[in-house]
Amino acid sequence: MHYYGSVITAAVLAEYDTTRRRFLYLRQRFLAPNIPSPPVTSEDYVSDVQSFSILAIARFEQFIELCANQYRNYAVELLDAGTASLPAIALAVSHDTATLKPDTNDLQFQIDALPLVVGAMKPVANSHGHTVYTNHGASARYIKKLLTPIAVAIPANPSIESSLSLLCKARHESAHLGLATVRISAEDARDYSEDIEQLAEIIMHAICNVVSPWLGAAGDGI
Repeated sequence: MHYYGSVITAAVLAEYDTTRRRFLYLRQRFLAPNIPSPPVTSEDYVSDVQSFSILAIARFEQFIELCANQYRNYAVELLDAGTASLPAIALAVSHDTATLKPDTNDLQFQIDALPLVVGAMKPVANSHGHTVYTNHGASARYIKKLLTPIAVAIPANPSIESSLSLLCKARHESAHLGLATVRISAEDARDYSEDIEQLAEIIMHAICNVVSPWLGAAGDGI
């Protein structure tokens, strides 16, 4: 159990570090040459801000999906070992497919509870895994869809929520609507991405400090 928690922590920390470094690269590649924003925006300027919005949100989406998968797997591994956890309980109550079915053997009254519970949780875990696999977004409603069923606690933060919403909107307009203009400046995109990077750190700590409390403040020094 201790070993598996360390594996999960290492995976989440590595993904957070990759996300942080990717955001830094994207800001340097697409935004830094355009700050301060020119008085009249060119096609190259528009393309750079659009590219940043698309790639930054895609990287954050990957981070959220890996965290969801790793934390769910952690809950299942604990349950297999006979230990209930908050993410496992949250999974059970978030799906109506989690039902315990006693056998109909009328000659034996012995109940082996653990295999029944683990068996009931398998379709629930599979369902959550499918939700992660088919996810196509990183705005607040997608984050909650992936992380609420496994009880990842994220405190309210209006500034971060606004930044995520605005950068996701810019990404959607660029990737799906084919708009030739951007609604945010290079400076805005930089500031929004810094808030989203902070959100990734919050999520990383929310998971790692539960999975590996013996490590102290997981992720310090990254």
